[in-house]
Amino acid sequence: MASNTLEFEGMEIRLATRQLLIGRQPAGIGSRAFDILVALVENHDRIVSKDELLNTVWPGVFVEENTLQVHVSALRKLLGPHKIVTIPGRGYRFCAENATNPHLSDTAPSVSRSKARGNLPAWLPPIFGRERELAQLPQRVRDHRLLTLVGSAGIGKSRLARTLAWSLCGEWPDGVWFVELAPIENPCDVPFAILRTLDLPFPAKDPALEKTMEALRPSRMLLVIDNCEHVIDAVGALVNCILAHAPEIHLVLTSQIPLRLPEEQRFSVPPLTIPSPEDARMDRNSGALTLLEARVRAVTPGFRLTDLDLPAAVEICRRLDGLPLAIELAAGRIPLLGVQGVRDRLNERFRLLSDLGSNRLPRHQTLRTALEWSYSLLNEQEQAILRRLGVFHGDFSLACAKTVACDDQLDKWDVLDGLANLVDKSMLVVESGDSPRYRLLESPRILSLEKLNERGEFAGASEKHAQALLEEFERSEEEKWVLTINERLGRYRHDIDNLKAALKWAAHPTSDPEFLIALVGASVWLFRSLGYRTLAEHYCEEAIERISAPTPPAMEARILVAWVGLRFPRIGTLELDAIAKAVSLLRKLDDPSALVAALADCAACLAIQNDISLAHQTIHEAYERSARLEPRTARLKVVRADFWLHYKEGRLQEGCELLRDGVALALELGDTYAAVWGLVRWELLAYNLGDLDEAVRIGRKAVSLVRDANFHGKIRWFALGSLTFALAQSGQCDEALALGREIFDAHHNTYRLLEFLDVMALIALRRGLTIEAAQALGCANAGFALRSEARRFPEDQIPDMLRDSLSQLLPPEQLNKHLRAGALLTPKQAAHLALQIDAALSTRVSASAFQPIVSA
Repeated sequence: MASNTLEFEGMEIRLATRQLLIGRQPAGIGSRAFDILVALVENHDRIVSKDELLNTVWPGVFVEENTLQVHVSALRKLLGPHKIVTIPGRGYRFCAENATNPHLSDTAPSVSRSKARGNLPAWLPPIFGRERELAQLPQRVRDHRLLTLVGSAGIGKSRLARTLAWSLCGEWPDGVWFVELAPIENPCDVPFAILRTLDLPFPAKDPALEKTMEALRPSRMLLVIDNCEHVIDAVGALVNCILAHAPEIHLVLTSQIPLRLPEEQRFSVPPLTIPSPEDARMDRNSGALTLLEARVRAVTPGFRLTDLDLPAAVEICRRLDGLPLAIELAAGRIPLLGVQGVRDRLNERFRLLSDLGSNRLPRHQTLRTALEWSYSLLNEQEQAILRRLGVFHGDFSLACAKTVACDDQLDKWDVLDGLANLVDKSMLVVESGDSPRYRLLESPRILSLEKLNERGEFAGASEKHAQALLEEFERSEEEKWVLTINERLGRYRHDIDNLKAALKWAAHPTSDPEFLIALVGASVWLFRSLGYRTLAEHYCEEAIERISAPTPPAMEARILVAWVGLRFPRIGTLELDAIAKAVSLLRKLDDPSALVAALADCAACLAIQNDISLAHQTIHEAYERSARLEPRTARLKVVRADFWLHYKEGRLQEGCELLRDGVALALELGDTYAAVWGLVRWELLAYNLGDLDEAVRIGRKAVSLVRDANFHGKIRWFALGSLTFALAQSGQCDEALALGREIFDAHHNTYRLLEFLDVMALIALRRGLTIEAAQALGCANAGFALRSEARRFPEDQIPDMLRDSLSQLLPPEQLNKHLRAGALLTPKQAAHLALQIDAALSTRVSASAFQPIVSA
């Protein structure tokens, strides 16, 4: 090779003529980019810092770092994205298998095999989604002698460790060495694996550990020991000796199990980041999506995730918990099945996700074998606990875990120790918070359920799971008079998926009827608060059907009160009879708070049915009894009921004063949820009094509280929907449109979108989109008719108001035509039409369009 030429992988740099040839053809390259390339190729055996490149290419001139980045980016477009690798925080390195340098002797050993530098290859494939880790970890390796990368099977510990080690090449005089323990079966062979990797002589006889220490004692190196979990005790003994006798050696380990040594710095390798479905288009570079796309492109070069594919791709990554191994295996199936096809088959993931015959470790060739390997590392007690935890959906509390996992052989302390071990062994995730919660990732959970079924333990574990949820929600019932609703929501909202599963089990015909009655009665408040009203009504009605003579009166009263609360304000004879019976039962029991609550509900029901005289008597008794109760939270229930009496009697101004006092009391007690409820009703009264400015002011206060408290579920959208209505009525269309679109973004794929179509139709009408308003109204009318449901108060006022206004703008035949057209749309289509942004109409409409709609 001529001394003025550099060659690598079919490319040639001619220094004399300053040319780059690719496939013997000249490539267009700028002068600065050419100098950067030469500097990187000539120093391909090490990392070249950014400062060194800047001083070489722009000597004596101040140049911003982004200028260097622009030229490096241009080089990558010419050479391929992986020829120049960024080492976070340090610089760049040129990577090519056969780079040659005229300034090096022909006999000089290559960097990949040089004993002085270690055994890492000269080039590593790119790693995706680990930028943060690679920015943080190098300094931890420099500062601490022992760092263990801990994580579940397939989380990417080995690849991260290799890339981390590669970024540190050149910092240890005796090199960076990567030791693979996966093939080791006998723990006694661990020291020999170190000696073999370092090409050191084996001792003629034992003890191997002492001989290994003799060889390592003077060394100054970084030792990376991979896949330690199955020989963890032997690795611990070796590491202890290295730390004690070889003070210049730093260690990085990968393992599913930490060593638990005092000197150990533990780093839990996280899953790859996954965007939310809503953010996927803006966050296409998240770790999980980038890895998925890159692995498919390796097989199908032209592949790219389209906007149509993104939701399915995000769901694949989410259901695979951001686990790199699982994502790579899923990517291998996409060329055959497509993104949607892989998503649709994830319930069969153990058959779907395999890569037999690849060069992976045998235990990484299928998702099942990877998880079976982790399961085999557990002792018998840990395996039993893990199997039983499979019945949980989502995260769960320590108390629930104990109820499900304990048996005659495992007491609560065994379970507590087992949970800690499962967390340490990366089989269980602990969610931090005031009260820790635990969670199995989805794939290990599916394996646990299989193991549970294989042993015939599923039925027993499901019964214990339901019992655990009953105990959990009975505690929530005891707390309802001492905790605010938002405090209770903070404690129990995460149990909603487990609660649904427990109710499904309890509703089975073979289950104890009283168990269902107890569980529904204790938990229905959560369903109602989170907006699952229809599901809650279904279970309440099933429970009521199972009431019989042996049913305890307290349980019967509680379920009747719960059902009436869900039905409100759709009150008829059945509901009045139910609440009256509940009051009668509670009068015979020693539960004054429950009686006050039932009396308040009864008064509200009587007001709705226009039995005003009896409603007054009942609310008076509720006030009297609540005055004798502490804490005063029961009084909030009475104020809420009294609102309906004021409203039905037309005493709107007095109702505003009542609600003002109720909101003040709620805020004094710290019950933000009750305060928001009071503000929204107060907003309604202000609107009915014709004070739109006051209605908007109160509505904004309610929404502000909702946002500050980070409320979700029914109360959030109740507040946002009411304010949207008031804003639209007052002509503040831009703000109303923004809120309407927020509601649409949250509900466009849920059945609840139908409940907001009337308000969205009003926004369209206010913006001058008459046809779109009519079609949205037609869709809403058809949707409620299809469900055989009536609109709930106060939304039930809007349709007649809309129709009256539309009748003034459209001839009858045209209005009916557009209503019929709307009936053929889905709620999502109708909402999209109503909320569209039309530049011609969004900011300028006739002044008459801003006049409030009034009912006939």
